[in-house]
Amino acid sequence: TSRDGQSWEKAGDLAAGEGGSDTIQHARKEARYLRLEIEAAAENQPVEIREISLCSAEGNDDPVFSYSFAAKKKRRGLYPLQFLKEQVFWTLVGLPGDFAESLLDEYGNFEPTWKSGSLMPYLWLNNRILSAADADRITQSLEKNYLPLPTVTWESKPVALNVRALARGAANRDSASYVLYTLKNTSDRPQKGRFFLAVRPVQMNPTWQYGGLSPIESLEYREVFGGRGVFVGNRLWCVLWPAPAGTAARAFAQGDIMEDLARGQFPESRGLTNAGPQISGALAYDFDLQSGQEKSVLVAAPLHDSTSDIEALAKDLQAAPLDPRPLFEREHGRQAAFWTGVVDRVTFDLPQKDLVEMIKAQLSYIEINRDGPSIQPGSRNYKRAFLRDGCLTSASLLRMGFVDEV
Repeated sequence: TSRDGQSWEKAGDLAAGEGGSDTIQHARKEARYLRLEIEAAAENQPVEIREISLCSAEGNDDPVFSYSFAAKKKRRGLYPLQFLKEQVFWTLVGLPGDFAESLLDEYGNFEPTWKSGSLMPYLWLNNRILSAADADRITQSLEKNYLPLPTVTWESKPVALNVRALARGAANRDSASYVLYTLKNTSDRPQKGRFFLAVRPVQMNPTWQYGGLSPIESLEYREVFGGRGVFVGNRLWCVLWPAPAGTAARAFAQGDIMEDLARGQFPESRGLTNAGPQISGALAYDFDLQSGQEKSVLVAAPLHDSTSDIEALAKDLQAAPLDPRPLFEREHGRQAAFWTGVVDRVTFDLPQKDLVEMIKAQLSYIEINRDGPSIQPGSRNYKRAFLRDGCLTSASLLRMGFVDEV
């Protein structure tokens, strides 16, 4: 940059341009002249500049601003929608009285614990990256319409995705959340591609709900419990069965791991550290499905320091480590029976079935939001006790037969 066109100062540089839309971030400058010095093109082609945009310096060094800038350059759905100022809805996955809970959002994205980052599904099919935004239709449901066992389905062709979640174990000791991702060939022809689970330093709640980014300064993949463990900050974040065909990691540079995935690239890596606080990654699963055939991936995330429940499930998986779905179905049935016993304490005789289901669903989530004896209205921003809310909730619980909890 220059004030007079004679004396020049270097404002910034870009060492790894992608040939598409590149961003050069630099400190605030006051200048009248701007000069670009291009040493080489990203590809073996003549240099071409189609458009230049000068952006405000406000938020230039803010990682949320950088993420939002990257999201706006990509197709909707490839980055978390909060960076496009869109609200995303989620539901809880947890156990009664547990101090920790997971979140599953309306698109099948999974947040293991509070401020822990998220795991997000994508498909590579016919040389194109696909997200939930590309599905023909997305549905959300609860088991029996009121039990806190959520399901998200991408209803699409030629490949559909079904996401189901549950929690099990001993509350406040070794409890864990489990998510089963199942791909299904919904066409009449074989379908071959890749299924990605992206690890991102992003919370489900957006910045306007006190969420946003959750720094990942160290990401590592290790063999653990017969599957592949994802370690964030040297702490077990989740385990996946079966083990993926590949793992990748990337430092934030004009974008996260999606910049590679969207180009059909996969920066193979066993981990990354000392590369800034916005490290992201991905686990890749190859699939070659005949018509109607399915393939599943199971994710287990510890809610506390103890992993004994995950270890116990891993032992049961040894009989069929490549197909975790039968074991998940067994546990899903057990949890459905458990939650039915929790909420079916009062019998309703009403013609409005949906009203009864709504009441029972709220009882389930009151129990999940409850931290030990503390009755509270939420598990993230409202993870605190209010006298007003506690009194009203307690009165409702007493009428529904929840005497010991009150």
